[in-house]
Amino acid sequence: MLELNTSDFGLQVEVKIDGHPYRVRRLGAGEELKLGSLLRKMRKLLREMAKPEVSDQRTDQIEKEVDDLEQESIRVIALTFNDGGDGSKSLDLISRLSHEDRTTMIRKIFAGVPSETENPEDIEDAGEDTTDSSSESESN
Repeated sequence: MLELNTSDFGLQVEVKIDGHPYRVRRLGAGEELKLGSLLRKMRKLLREMAKPEVSDQRTDQIEKEVDDLEQESIRVIALTFNDGGDGSKSLDLISRLSHEDRTTMIRKIFAGVPSETENPEDIEDAGEDTTDSSSESESN
């Protein structure tokens, strides 16, 4: 019988954040689609809110809708952080961070960890400068 461990594919990483251990997994395809959809909805609402003819009442409604969408995106991301408990530490962690900080943290967690479609050698080569200096000088 073939036995696989998803951590062998770089899907999960053990990490300590603010002194607490987490097992973090990459977003699944469905989660990526969900986050993309939420972001598109938020952008659409924010574009609507920027229009000068939008009433104060509609602005308040849009702000609530955007906040609800942001909370939903936080829950989606928090589900990828296993805190070893009921998930409350994960939700608290993700809720405290800005969108930019969450993105940076996830990139750092998975930096150097090949995805299931990447060749590990490509990761190692990514830091090397492969620019041909002779072609750069010709373009100057």
